[in-house]
Order: sequence, then C-alpha cells, then structure tokens
Amino acid sequence: MSSKNPQHRPLEILHRLREYALEQEEVKLMERQREELAQQAVCEGSLAALQDNFSHGTTEMKVYEYARRDVCIREAGIQHNLDLRHLGLAQFARREQVEATLKAKAHADMIARVLERRRADDLAELERIERRENDEAAQNQFTQRAMAEAAEARETAGIE
Repeated sequence: MSSKNPQHRPLEILHRLREYALEQEEVKLMERQREELAQQAVCEGSLAALQDNFSHGTTEMKVYEYARRDVCIREAGIQHNLDLRHLGLAQFARREQVEATLKAKAHADMIARVLERRRADDLAELERIERRENDEAAQNQFTQRAMAEAAEARETAGIE
C-alpha cells in the first residue's frame, strides 16, 4: 500500500486516518445495535409483565384486590410505554450511527480513489519516461550505426 513517491505520504496518512475513523464508527455501530437489542428485550419483558397482570383471573377477587390489580396494570403499562420510548431512542441512535458509518466509509473510499489515481498517474508518467528514454537510446544507436557506416564508406572510398 505504501508508495515510493514522497508526495503521496500525506495522502497515505490521511487514508490510514480515515480507515481508523471508519473502524471506530463500525465499533460504535455494533455497540448501538447491542443497546437496541438489549432495549428490545426489556420491552418484551415489560410487555410480558403487563400481559401477566391482565391474565390474573377476576373471579373471587375482593374489592381491594381489584384496585391493586388496576394499579399494577397501570404501572406495568407506564413502564412498558417508557421502555418503548427508550427502544425508539435506541433505534434512532443506531440509525444515526449507520449514517455516520456510511459517511466515514465514503470519506475513506474517496481518499483511497484519489491515492490510487495518483499512483496510476505516477506509473503512467514512469512508463512515458521509460518509452522516451528507450526511443532516445534507439535513436542514438541508429545514429551511431549510421555514423559508423558513413565512416566505413569514407574509408573504403579513401576519403578521410
């Protein structure tokens, strides 16, 4: 991944920083997902408690037991609503973290594309220079051969 061109060094550092930021965002996303699952389990528990309070039979209940049952149902309903709100907040936090992770990934990908483009440009430049040097060497070789043939022709003709 490392390039020999010193001009690419800042881009490589930036690329590594962006990749590190992306990894951090992915870790945060996993934490948010765990929090959401935990809150979902809490909601299921509070819903089960609410349903449990409703399922108690009303036969042979005394008047004060009805009042206690109503209070228990009301408290369980309030707790369940509160847990549902917390679940909504956990889901919102997860969605926000997904967006942050996608943004970090886009930044890392953008820097990687710029770095690859610069490397490709450098490679093309090196190939162009190499072709030019090869052409010049071939031209010099042709010129030397032509000069040698001309000198040989002069010698055979007796011209010095």
